[in-house]
Amino acid sequence: MPVSVAALRRHYEAAGLVNQGMAERIRSAFQKDAVVNALVILDTFAQAAPCVIEEKLEELRYLFNNER
Repeated sequence: MPVSVAALRRHYEAAGLVNQGMAERIRSAFQKDAVVNALVILDTFAQAAPCVIEEKLEELRYLFNNER
């Protein structure tokens, strides 16, 4: 089942919302920032992933071009 880049982006945006909610819960439960910082780093990767994927797909597009 093929997935579009737009659908992938929506999934990562949803994951970002979940990460924000988790960060708020963790922040209220833990006094140390290490857990929250780890979640912030994870969310940063989740936000960057769609852009990186889209860039890499552009680099590979010529392989799937029908005009060879």
